[in-house]
Amino acid sequence: LVHVTSPMLKCILFGEFDNIVGPKIAFQIPAGFVTQDTFDGISEYIITKPALSGKLITLNAYRLKFLGVSVIIEGSKYQRNALLFNPTFVFESRTDTQPYDPIVRKLADILQTLEKEGEFLSNPSHKRKLPFIFEQIFNDLNSKGECAIRVDQVNSINLKLFPKLEDPPHVLDHQVPVRVVDFDANVTSNWDITMLQVIPYIDGVNYVARIAKLACIDIALVRKCLQHLIYYGCIEMIPIFQYGNVYTPTPHIRKLSDNVAMQRACVGYVAMPGAPPPTFANIFTLYCALHPAITFREFCQ
Repeated sequence: LVHVTSPMLKCILFGEFDNIVGPKIAFQIPAGFVTQDTFDGISEYIITKPALSGKLITLNAYRLKFLGVSVIIEGSKYQRNALLFNPTFVFESRTDTQPYDPIVRKLADILQTLEKEGEFLSNPSHKRKLPFIFEQIFNDLNSKGECAIRVDQVNSINLKLFPKLEDPPHVLDHQVPVRVVDFDANVTSNWDITMLQVIPYIDGVNYVARIAKLACIDIALVRKCLQHLIYYGCIEMIPIFQYGNVYTPTPHIRKLSDNVAMQRACVGYVAMPGAPPPTFANIFTLYCALHPAITFREFCQ
């Protein structure tokens, strides 16, 4: 229902423990983004001690933010009886990376499962696919916010960003909720029963206190329902309409004059049920006639 821009991912690196050189960057997308000196300075937070294994680690260093999960898989088939690695996402230092937390956790879990079930990381013939997989993850998350990658005939990597949304504002009793999405296409019987009782009265005219009275629901519950709908971008709140108010169009009205789809939606929204719809030209003329010098009551006269 809502699109929110997510922070730009700058790099994905795959850190691992090499039995000869110790912690190292096996590869990174794009190549060379994190320098060797930088990695040497943070390697103890990429390939960690067992106490931090499986923990999500966020580190600010060298004007960058690193987000990863250090994984340790124990087994006698590995040298030193363990395989250590970390898929690490890299951002600018001030980036809010919370939307990526579940992505990094899930990717680490998937790689751990692939290794345990098919030696995907320890078998060189399988591991050589990993840089290409990481490159697709990097490109798809930055361009689409999601990725679906087939690893083999039975395994795939499916990741999707769910960006952090701002907390909704307080809902006031005199405000009027206005729909900005098609509820008929999205509402199902599985929605909260209180929400289902409130939605029919959201018509762009009824104010919060009146909705509570019409739906026979405590006004505090109505406010909470409306806050949920604001949070997910389904409605916006506007001041209650009064004939004594002054209304005037803003420069954004130009968008309406240029957008045919918006014009059709406007005509459909203002048309009276059962009556012939007005022309958009007449509607737009009335909109443009509103100005700060008169109240709406005077405008109607």
